[in-house]
Amino acid sequence: MSVFASSNTVDSDGLKKTTAVLSFDTVTRGDMGHYLCIASNSVPPTKSKRMVLNVRYREPAVFVSHQMIGAYLGDSITINCTVKAYPRPVVFWQDSTGKIIISNDRFRVKEMLVGYSPPEILTMLTISDIKAEDFTTYRCNASIDNDKTREKSLAVQLSEISRPSTESSVIFKVARQPKNLQKPMSKQKQINGIGDRYEKPTHLAPGFPDIFSQPSHGLPNYGQGPPASSGNRSCSCTKLLYLLIGWWLLPGAVRGAAA
Repeated sequence: MSVFASSNTVDSDGLKKTTAVLSFDTVTRGDMGHYLCIASNSVPPTKSKRMVLNVRYREPAVFVSHQMIGAYLGDSITINCTVKAYPRPVVFWQDSTGKIIISNDRFRVKEMLVGYSPPEILTMLTISDIKAEDFTTYRCNASIDNDKTREKSLAVQLSEISRPSTESSVIFKVARQPKNLQKPMSKQKQINGIGDRYEKPTHLAPGFPDIFSQPSHGLPNYGQGPPASSGNRSCSCTKLLYLLIGWWLLPGAVRGAAA
């Protein structure tokens, strides 16, 4: 767009006459509005003249906030549509069958002029007590001079939303603790493990029995049946007594043999 301003002054009957020209190279919708021509000289007051430039639209400009809207069954909803055009367009709503919607007990159409240059119209379609058959497509239409070739429309899809459940159940799952695959050691194994820490003698003195190869009777034998009879216990005690006496007399016998 290019705008040019020029003026020319001529003398007429002793007065100076000035002509100002405002030129538009290519007029667009944005050029539409009010323009003010102001004339002033050294003598007040200043004079002005307001002029309006209107640009005819080839077709209306239609806007909707959302082309897909969700609603609950039984609720009410309002669909907004804004239309801009000059001259002022004719605006109406249609359902999916092409039928023009007229205000009634459940459908209400309201229209407001919210702008003047260019004319801007806000149209609202309100649906009350929404039923299953109301979930369909609605079309906002606008035409200039009722000319089909200068008509524009936008569709809005109304879809159903499932209501959230009033009762909600929460299930808590507790993680299982891993099972201990190693069983606790029995008392007998604990006692035997203590004995395994000490090495068995590899050389014994001549004439002494290998008592280390025989089971111990001094410690309780857990988990291996009833204890031995009293006769066996006395025999084992006698052998142990002889062994201790032998160990005590052994140094003297060795010294006598050496002498």
